[in-house]
Amino acid sequence: MNNPQPTQKSGHSLFFLCSYPKSGRTWLRFILANYLNQIFNLNLTLDFWTLFTLLPNGGSHPQKGLPVYKFAHKTDIPVIISSHGLWQDRFNKGKIIFLLRSPTDLLISYYCHLFYSMGVYHENIHNFIRDPEMGIAHLIVYLNQWSQHLDLNQTHILSYEQMQSNTEKNCNGNH
Repeated sequence: MNNPQPTQKSGHSLFFLCSYPKSGRTWLRFILANYLNQIFNLNLTLDFWTLFTLLPNGGSHPQKGLPVYKFAHKTDIPVIISSHGLWQDRFNKGKIIFLLRSPTDLLISYYCHLFYSMGVYHENIHNFIRDPEMGIAHLIVYLNQWSQHLDLNQTHILSYEQMQSNTEKNCNGNH
């Protein structure tokens, strides 16, 4: 698809939804997609695939990335691009929604995802936690790298636990 890409210069409000894997981003993204669908009367039938047409990942993935974004022509709809990556200069172009989760819960969920769902990790959870490329050390590197760039004027920090305790209050920014 050759959809024009949204930018702040094109009049869009630009946001980046950033988190470490298994922080609850899919849940938050589904909430945001339903909210935008309702507020802007988009009449989308949302599921965990079609939501990428409204809330894409950054990058060029043909089913989840910017090429499937369908609303570049509607500058009244905020653009919310998701990423699990480390901080990049492109994030300076918009505001950031940074999602956190308890490290213990996050690592257990990530392990279960990679071991049981994806079948790509084959060792026990103790080895996973100590794995420098996926375990606690990697999470610490990720959080330390991001912490240097979280300007509180441009960043809304939200936790999975906040969303779980009071979804409506914490997902609408009124707290």
